[in-house]
Amino acid sequence: RKVREGRSSEFAFRHDWNSLIDVRSEENRTAPVTQRTKLLFPHADTLQEYLHDFATEQSDHIRYGVQVRRVRRADPRRDHDEGGVGAAAKDGGFVVVLARGG
Repeated sequence: RKVREGRSSEFAFRHDWNSLIDVRSEENRTAPVTQRTKLLFPHADTLQEYLHDFATEQSDHIRYGVQVRRVRRADPRRDHDEGGVGAAAKDGGFVVVLARGG
């Protein structure tokens, strides 16, 4: 199957489960997987290239090899500001995203 074409950018965003959410302005975002291939299930090299590009562009905000001692679920009533950045991150904490292959 191929990725559906001719849809709105909102539709494409909601149906692109291969790309990470990029909160930067649109002109500064990493090109999503759907702009790199028309395949619904992209080849591994396409995903690797995308993740490498994303990590390179976000290198100031990504930490590797960090020991995480405590994680709590965010409370949207308390841990959010108007800019979309979690209060914990603004107070010196970090937003943890864990991804692993299976």
